[in-house]
Amino acid sequence: MTGVWLLLGLLLFAYAGSMLLGSGKARGYGLPSGAEYLLLGVVLGPHFLSAVPRESVLTFQPLMLAALGWLCVVVGVDYGVVGERRIVTGSALIGVALGVLSSGAAFAAVMWVGVRVLHQSLSTLLPLA
Repeated sequence: MTGVWLLLGLLLFAYAGSMLLGSGKARGYGLPSGAEYLLLGVVLGPHFLSAVPRESVLTFQPLMLAALGWLCVVVGVDYGVVGERRIVTGSALIGVALGVLSSGAAFAAVMWVGVRVLHQSLSTLLPLA
């Protein structure tokens, strides 16, 4: 399958999915529109089901990075706003601190299990962590 046909098929699939889900938030889970396609890409990609070959993923890497950047912009614009009003600065700082703490704990857990249990090298584990 050439890259162009793969891209056209994925665009058609994304359009059909957006018509089913509607606009705005994804079924009330608080995810921005487009996050479900990111999860679908991880599942269909070469790391899980291998439905999309690694060569095709590398071909479309610039497009995927732009889409991921756009998704991050959408999340960042909505951060700190509930409905029509902004949240209290102290609450936002607590949220950021807890996010950094949980990310650090997840990073440490992945590195510890990878090095101690699975005996992997750090260069192998860094992209995963």
